[in-house]
Amino acid sequence: MPHEILFPIVASLLLVVEHSTPQQGIAAGTEVNGFAGMVWGSSLQANQQTKNLILSKGNDGKGGSLYTLKDVSMGFGQATLAAIECSFVKNRLARRYAPFLPGKHNFLGVKSRSHTTVR
Repeated sequence: MPHEILFPIVASLLLVVEHSTPQQGIAAGTEVNGFAGMVWGSSLQANQQTKNLILSKGNDGKGGSLYTLKDVSMGFGQATLAAIECSFVKNRLARRYAPFLPGKHNFLGVKSRSHTTVR
């Protein structure tokens, strides 16, 4: 498989793993109890009062919805994110996703940042 295809796939996996496992050991200064001022398990309604959350995928049949977080920095180290998406299950913040724009530069930026923030 060509490197142009592998780089975004591997880096996306690194980023999703980092952002979807808040209970693991994370370096000082990161938000382990939430993300961007939103606490894990907090209600969708409360977060919509302080954050610009736009519905991107409605109910998945299991009580989950995906919202795009707008008006936030799209930088992650030296990489550029495509979006920051927040998953709400039964209207409670459950997970965040941060896919990055494709390209070798972004892959290397995500890889570098991921290795410095997760122990």
